[in-house]
Amino acid sequence: MLMTNADFTKLQTIAEEEVKMPDKIREIVDKNNLLPSLIMKWQKLYANQLYMVKELEIDCCEMYGKKLKHYKFEDSCAWGTTKEIESQIQSDKEYCDLLRKTNAQKYYLKFIEETLNTLKGLNFVIKNYLDYKKMESY
Repeated sequence: MLMTNADFTKLQTIAEEEVKMPDKIREIVDKNNLLPSLIMKWQKLYANQLYMVKELEIDCCEMYGKKLKHYKFEDSCAWGTTKEIESQIQSDKEYCDLLRKTNAQKYYLKFIEETLNTLKGLNFVIKNYLDYKKMESY
């Protein structure tokens, strides 16, 4: 199922909370213990979204082929050059709508990927912080 703008807004709020570094040492330890499941959750989101984007890209290719056939052979106007045909395809409302939908899903995918990378990096930040606290206590 494609992600909607409302879904994405909710996801942004969740991501903001999940990548936030806690202030207290106990909360940091708890966050460190929770990180593997958070990373797994975001990897699953990433994989699902990547699949949706790939499906949309295939849909775009299929539609492009159909539009090419239409404008080259079936249209009432005879388009003489490849540039003219491409121009017609690029200005076709149905094709543009599909491209917009695909680009929105790619944007969501990029956000999920960056959030996943941040969570993976948080693992090292927490480890370094906990090591620092251990050394500080000596």
